Order: sequence, then structure tokens, then C-alpha cells
Amino acid sequence: MANATGKAMSEDEMVEVRFLVKRATFNVFDAVSRATNTPKNRLGVEIFDEWADREVHRASLVYRLTKGNGNGPQTDWGDLPA
Repeated sequence: MANATGKAMSEDEMVEVRFLVKRATFNVFDAVSRATNTPKNRLGVEIFDEWADREVHRASLVYRLTKGNGNGPQTDWGDLPA
């Protein structure tokens, strides 16, 4: 697996995730894996990475939109990515 910079990721950068999902959800996941010839572990990593990117983007928007406009206390979050 490679990280965002294209470098191979070490074992320290990865964690194992195990959880139950609905059968219908897994069936779609399995079908996409087969249709795209993408191993399930790689597809799972891609899904988690895309979700995390969206959440960081959402948090940065909330931070920018509420910063200093009186909607709450000033935060001490520091600089967030654009």
C-alpha cells in the first residue's frame, strides 16, 4: 500500500479494523471489489481514506465559517488544511 505521497506505508502507519456490516452492504462491497478487480483490503482502505478526507474537509469548512463570527467560543485548533 502507498500513502498519499506515493511512498510505501510501514506497518506502523496501518491498523487492523474489524467490524460487522449489513449483508446487503457487504454484497455491494464484494461486487465492486470483483468488478474492479480490486482486493477487498485495498478497497476498504480507499473507502476509509476518502471518508476521512471528506470529514477533514467538512471540519475545516465549519471551522472557517464559525471562526470569529460569534457562533461560539474561539477554538484553539490551529491551522487546518484547506
